Amino acid sequence: MRWSQIPKNVPKVQIGDLIGVEISNIHEDGKVDLNYQEKIFKNVYAEFLETSHQRLTELEQKNRELN
Repeated sequence: MRWSQIPKNVPKVQIGDLIGVEISNIHEDGKVDLNYQEKIFKNVYAEFLETSHQRLTELEQKNRELN
């Protein structure tokens, strides 16, 4: 996503921040165009993020036990 596509009224966004986006176009060469969405990513996907974190933690533990 280009910086210019983020509205000026949005607090400063840093690389690595989680923001809401939608896919607006997928090109034949595999490039993807994104549009900014007025969503607080962590609120919308909080359950998914928590579940993913728990599963990754469990997998890390199992890997340690195997080594």
